[in-house]
Formats: sequence, C-alpha cells, structure tokens
Amino acid sequence: FQAEDGIRDAQESRGLGDVYKRQLQDAQYAGEFYSLVKEAVVKARRLARGLCPVHLVANGLEHALSELASSAESMFGISCTFTCPTRVPVADNTRATNLYYIAKESIRNAVEHGRADRIEVELLEEQGFVRLNVRDNGRGMDPCAQPKGMGLRIMNYRARMIGANLRVHPGEQGGTVVSCLFDAHGKSGLEKGHDEP
Repeated sequence: FQAEDGIRDAQESRGLGDVYKRQLQDAQYAGEFYSLVKEAVVKARRLARGLCPVHLVANGLEHALSELASSAESMFGISCTFTCPTRVPVADNTRATNLYYIAKESIRNAVEHGRADRIEVELLEEQGFVRLNVRDNGRGMDPCAQPKGMGLRIMNYRARMIGANLRVHPGEQGGTVVSCLFDAHGKSGLEKGHDEP
C-alpha cells in the first residue's frame, strides 16, 4: 500500500504542479491583458487630444505643445524640445488649436522631408505679439522651390484663419525655421508692421 500511496501522492503533486502552472500562465495572460488595456487607454487619450488638443485652461497651449514635443520624441526617436520662457496666455481656443496644428505639421515635415533628428519648438510673447517658432537641423529647404504637398498650404490657411503671419525659411545654421506671429490683441504681425525674425 505504501507504494500505491507514493504513486498517488506523486500524481496528486504533479496534478497540483499542473494547476499551479496553469494559474501562473493565467496570471501572466492577465498581466499582458492589463498592459494592452492600459496602452489602449493611452492611445485613446492621444487620439482625443489630436481631435481637440488644446482646452481653455491655464497654460493649455503650453501644456499641449510640451506634450507634442514629448510625443514626437518617442514616436520618431528624435530630440524634440519645447521652451516657453514666460507664460504666454492664448485665451482664444481657435488660435491655440491652430497654433498647435501648425507646430505638429512643422514637426512632421521636419522629420519626413527634412530628415531632422533635432527639433526645437518655442512659444514667446514679444511686445504684445505671440510667436511660435519651430526650428530643425534637417536638410533645409530651397527658398525658391514651390511647395508640392498640402502641409504648407494647410499651415498657411491655419495662420490666415487666426490673423497670423506664417514664414518658412532656412535656418541660420542650416535646417528650416517655421515662424508664426500674431498680435495677441487681434491684428496680425504684418498689419502692425512688426518685423519678421
């Protein structure tokens, strides 16, 4: 009987081991499932932000541009920084949203067309004017070439919609600079005679 008890104990032990293995696998699957759900929530939030990225809250545009720069770093594997030396209140959600999309398109163009690996996004207020600058270290651009894609046309349209001036030009040390300037109190930079950078 002792031999039979030993065999039975071994079989029960093996059966418990199999149960333990299944429970361990189930726990691993649950962990993987949790990670996938968490990732889906993050993607859903990013998608929602993409539809309406800027809200009329304190520092809304600044926060959105900072997140855009971080997102570009992780998405494209580049260096993308955002600086805003002083608080720049953009109370008009239409202006803030269009500035955000101008910055987003500038970053995309810098990576896809300019092959940039370093991008600087800057938001400034200068003597009542708000300026968004996006600088990159990419291949640069031919100032005489006519744009072929829709990106620059859409950026120009967005700038006109908010009474801003958009200027795209070669950077002093190479690359490209996109500058968008508007009067924080209503009129665009050129209407007021403000010099471009």
